[in-house]
Amino acid sequence: MRDRLLILAGLAVLVGLLTWPSWRGLSAREVASAPTPAVRAGLTHCIRDTEWMRRHHMQLLMHTRDAVVYDGIRDPDETLPGCMNCHLTRLADGSYPTVSSPQFFCNSCHLYAGVETDCFSCHSNRPDPAMGGTP
Repeated sequence: MRDRLLILAGLAVLVGLLTWPSWRGLSAREVASAPTPAVRAGLTHCIRDTEWMRRHHMQLLMHTRDAVVYDGIRDPDETLPGCMNCHLTRLADGSYPTVSSPQFFCNSCHLYAGVETDCFSCHSNRPDPAMGGTP
């Protein structure tokens, strides 16, 4: 009988420890202090509405990739260098942030969401002067 109480107490402690992060995350203090992604304000236009881009940019990137790679259709408004021309800003020393830097435009949302960006292992992560960006 005594072993049964000891086992139940041990199981209760184990369940409590395993679920502690969930319970801790439900507290109002944790929700209020959660970091939010910082994005560059003041852009006058984008190829899509801001809320649409926040929700669907990955689908747009995949659709554009398929159109270019499989069908040979290139839309000059939907390119990664075009995105970099508007969204990437120089640092105080005049250089551009690297892909691994927290100041890199894509990283604030991607770090917040816990996803990795692998686009720039192949693609340029700098503005394209030919498209109106500053080198």
